[in-house]
Parts: sequence; structure tokens; C-alpha cells
Amino acid sequence: MEEKRQWLLELKAEIERQLDRRDPWFFPSQDGVEGYLGTGPVMIVGQRPSTGGGELGGRGLSAVAFQAFYGSLKRNGLENAHVTDLVKEQKKVGALSKEELERNWRFFESELSIVEPIVVVALGNDVLEPLVRRIDRIVPFLARYTLRLPVR
Repeated sequence: MEEKRQWLLELKAEIERQLDRRDPWFFPSQDGVEGYLGTGPVMIVGQRPSTGGGELGGRGLSAVAFQAFYGSLKRNGLENAHVTDLVKEQKKVGALSKEELERNWRFFESELSIVEPIVVVALGNDVLEPLVRRIDRIVPFLARYTLRLPVR
């Protein structure tokens, strides 16, 4: 586990160097959830960090959504899941371009090879489709998940 975490930290540093001007972002370790440093058998994949909408520490994931997401992971025993995005570059909300995916795909492949998940959970069809088209090894389960936030 510690070896995988070290490899993820090295990959993170490399991504930050290569995508410096594109403001890369990674899911933090917070409230007992490992986020990007998770090395468990589940990998949860979003599309990209957004700079639009509500903010959490200067990022586009609202504090309520972030806490609900991490709370859901904890309640379901997924504190050590590897939580990541296909694209590390922040951008205003919008469709993922082929160029962005191409520029970031090798980083995602590296994460996949480090974590070696048993299950990959795609957060929406915009993530599921590129994964199905591009993953060159068998992942036993590939699923979609929709986060349901409490209504106030």
C-alpha cells in the first residue's frame, strides 16, 4: 500500500510539472477518505475538475456535494477507493474535448496500472464511454454511479 501511495505521489508531481499552466487538481485526502491517494480495489472516475459552480478551496466542487460524496464513500466502506478524474485540468463546465482526453490519457493509464483496481466506477456516461473504448485490459466490472444529494 505505501509503495503504491509513493508511486501515486510521484505521478502527481509529474502531472503537476507537465500540466502546470492548466491548473491540475486531485481529490484530497480528507475526513478519513484517501481520495487520489486511495489504493483500494475500487477506482472512482469523474470527468474533470470544474472551475464553475460552488467552490471548495477554490475548486468547482461545492462543499455540500464534496461532503456528500465523501460521506457516501465512508458509509459504504470505500474510504480507501482511488478517486480521480479522466482529465486533471480544470475548466469551466463543458464537454470534454478529444485534445484534453489525449493530453491526459497517459496519466490516467498510469494511475490504473498503479492502483490495479478490481472495479472501476464511472461517474456518468461522459466518463464511461472513453473508458469502454480505451481500456486495453479487462476490468471485471464497469459501472455508472449518480450521486444523489439531499434536497433542502
